[in-house]
This record gives sequence, structure tokens and C-alpha cells, in this order.
Amino acid sequence: MIQIVNLHKMFGEHKVLTGINLTIPEGKTCVILGGSGSGKTVLMKHMIGLLKPDEGQVIVDGEDLVPLGDARLEQIRRKFGMVFQAAALFDSMTVYENVAFPLREHRKELSEEQIRALVRSKLELMSLPPSVEAKFPADLSGGMRKRVGLARAVVMEPKIVLYDEPTTGLDPITTDSVDEMILAAQARLKVTSVVISHDIASAFNVGDYIAFLSKGLIIEFGPPEQLRSSEHPIVKNFLQTWFGKN
Repeated sequence: MIQIVNLHKMFGEHKVLTGINLTIPEGKTCVILGGSGSGKTVLMKHMIGLLKPDEGQVIVDGEDLVPLGDARLEQIRRKFGMVFQAAALFDSMTVYENVAFPLREHRKELSEEQIRALVRSKLELMSLPPSVEAKFPADLSGGMRKRVGLARAVVMEPKIVLYDEPTTGLDPITTDSVDEMILAAQARLKVTSVVISHDIASAFNVGDYIAFLSKGLIIEFGPPEQLRSSEHPIVKNFLQTWFGKN
């Protein structure tokens, strides 16, 4: 579903990505794991066409994004749903209005009745009761806000869902809830999921594959058990530091 080929990106004199190669199979969850400043967010922005590389290809569903103009990129981006770190809901809108927003922006042909049916089906998919529709984001717990954010991300029925640090700042119980949400969305919707994270426990919970990013390169890629047994010194140190605390 996503193929990154020899991707390079510099900002000024600073090399951020230095030859990324990555293949993410359709219908699977890939976690991009790495410490702060490793290039995770820059890589994600290339996947959705928000940044152009200095060199390399970003192939999404068979089409290279790099040479595309703005109009075609906008069409390609509709294949993506995005779940942000803080859910990024509109505070002045109810839950219902937040989830309906992408439909009203991009699906002008839908009637209000059709919009209502789609919003309710996605909230139900996220195990949110009808009573939540009239609430505002400030009335919700952190875990519920994440679920509403995911409902909004999938209401356009994308092929790919990107999660930007979805468990940052959450307590362990809410983190487990978010992990379950990611797994449920992947299983029920058959989407391809890409999770940007530095949370090792979450990565091992949700990832079919983990790509470990360090200093602009993917230095290890494979299923979680492959990472656990990695002999790469940077990966070993990263995992040992975490396992030593837990």
C-alpha cells in the first residue's frame, strides 16, 4: 500500500532522512518507532504528500506522489485518515459536528440523512454511545476524544489511517484503550495503519511490523519478535532502556 524508495530530505544543512526504504503491506499495521528527532514526523509528512523529498519515491496505492501537482495530491490524500496526538477536534463543535465535518467538506452530494447515518455508524464502530453526539470535546475523557478523532478519520472510508503519537501523555489504562481502538479499526475496516510512536509497549501491542528509525535511516524492520531479538546496538540499547524501567 505504501512503498518508500531511497528517500532523502534535508532542511538547510541538516540531513533528516538519509535513504529510507520501507514497504508497508496492505491491510497491516506498521509502527514507525524511534526516539525524538529521529525523523518520524518528517517521514509521515512525505507519506501524505505534505513534503517533497530531495531524492527518492513515495508510492501510495501504486502511484508515486513526488511528481504530482496539488490537485492530484488532494485526491490522493482522501485515501488517508489522520489521527492526531491530541485528537485535534474542533472545540466549538459537538462530537456529531466534528465527525460530520469531512463529509460536509468533501461529499457535497450527501443528504443530511446520509451524513447522519455515516456519522452514527462510525461512532458505533468506536464503541461510543449515541448520547456522546451532543457533547463537546471538553466534556470527554482523553480516551473518548481519541475515539472521536478516529471516527472522524475513518468517516470518509480511507484506505490508510495515520496515527501521530497516539498514546503520548496518556495514562496506562487509556493507552491500552487506544491500542485496542487501533487494533479494532484495523480488523473491522481492513485499513492499512501507520503509527508514529516512541512508546515501545504500544508498538509491540499493535504492530504487525515495526520499523525502527534512527538518524534518518531505518535500521531494523520486521515483526515485533524480530526487533526484540535484534543485535543492532542502537535498537538493543533503546529496548533495554525501556525494559529496564518496566
